[in-house]
Amino acid sequence: APAAAVGSCQHRLARALANWAESAGSGSVLCGEVGIYVRRAPDTVRAADVLFLSTERYRQVTSPSYLDVAPELVVEVLSPDDRWSDVMAKIYDYLEVGVDRVWVVDDKQRKVYSYRSLSRVEVFDRESSLEEPELLPGLCLDVGELFR
Repeated sequence: APAAAVGSCQHRLARALANWAESAGSGSVLCGEVGIYVRRAPDTVRAADVLFLSTERYRQVTSPSYLDVAPELVVEVLSPDDRWSDVMAKIYDYLEVGVDRVWVVDDKQRKVYSYRSLSRVEVFDRESSLEEPELLPGLCLDVGELFR
């Protein structure tokens, strides 16, 4: 089932990121529709599938409900019914509040799109290793493994 494939992919990615973060001692990986404020007054919240928040940024969080500090990385795992126009609006919101990188994981195309800005995107296919050395030093994900 497509939903199961999306969930499995999300789980594998979150686990790989969490293993890296734990061994690097660099921060926390959160998953499961984690709310992030993207606008205040009126409050607007986006829900991330997976995110990485460094220890430094985590210490700056003051809100008891949703993250009021931008994580370094937000991961959106596409669902079969996601529209690219909606996904692009999410990417824009995340980048606007200071997220350094947004990964869009496309299970159907078997690709991961890494956005630094709306115009700077790197595409990783299943033959690639997903690495972000300046942001997540030492992390090396086998993209093919995410989609097995």
